[in-house]
Amino acid sequence: MSKRGWEGPTLVSNKRPSVRPATGFKRRRDDYEEFDCKRERFEAPGFVGHKRSADFDQEVAQMHKRMKATVPTAEETMAFILPFLLKLRRMYTKSHSDADTMRQQCETLEKHLGTMQSAYHNLMAQNKNLKRELEMSKYRLMLKDRENPNYV
Repeated sequence: MSKRGWEGPTLVSNKRPSVRPATGFKRRRDDYEEFDCKRERFEAPGFVGHKRSADFDQEVAQMHKRMKATVPTAEETMAFILPFLLKLRRMYTKSHSDADTMRQQCETLEKHLGTMQSAYHNLMAQNKNLKRELEMSKYRLMLKDRENPNYV
């Protein structure tokens, strides 16, 4: 194989020719279809989703079929959509009330956290003072032992 410039003459030729197998190293995809025309696009098969189906998926599919067959009136459309709108409204108000209760609970937990932090800092200061006193008493005891080695 050789490398060519823009104009076309050979600049450098490879010392080792590259030998590639005709089939290639990778296995072809199972769902891949070869077309004679390169511009023709591959249409992917209809994939089935892995999401759980909702409670109303069957009703929506049924209504979709009905809408394909005939154009529904405004009353039919509203009669179909109204229960779902009411359900969504209930879910919305419930989520807001849940958010409010969670916000109140968070505020009370923050207050409790503040009191616990202040108590922790007080205890740590007390612990520091007690350690200092313990070190001082050890130091005094050591000085006393040096002054009077026979002291018991």
